[in-house]
Amino acid sequence: ALLLSSRPPARSCHAMAAMELPDLRLLVRDVVVKACALTSDLQQSLIKDEVTSVLSKDDFSPVTVADFACQALITLLLEPRCPLPMLGEEDAEALRKDERLAAEVHSHVEKCLPGVSVAEVIDALDRGRHEGGLGSFWVLDPIDGTKGFLRKEQY
Repeated sequence: ALLLSSRPPARSCHAMAAMELPDLRLLVRDVVVKACALTSDLQQSLIKDEVTSVLSKDDFSPVTVADFACQALITLLLEPRCPLPMLGEEDAEALRKDERLAAEVHSHVEKCLPGVSVAEVIDALDRGRHEGGLGSFWVLDPIDGTKGFLRKEQY
């Protein structure tokens, strides 16, 4: 789920002022289409029983390579054109602790953005740490329904 939150003082955001609403809609549509293609490919790898890392968060909810890759991809695609802060569900802590996981996430993002580095993927995930509040910012839950995603159902 991707949402643009804009609470006063929204007029203070230069990124929003520079982009007209129809252009913003087109940008978001294009980003969502690319993110959906990425997550669909990753879900197909689950169906084919290919290995995809699944971790457990502190609250015991699952997080997958698809969650990390989708959030990084969306951030990397949105930021150049509409550089608003991101309040994202994931961060890069697990990728810093596990090089294999970082490489796996990177490989999927790189399929969509050839030439992107592991460091850029990690930075993109860490840019999702906005606290929310006033002003305009993106709110992102990369895979809304990870359990359904893992069951190879709708997500």
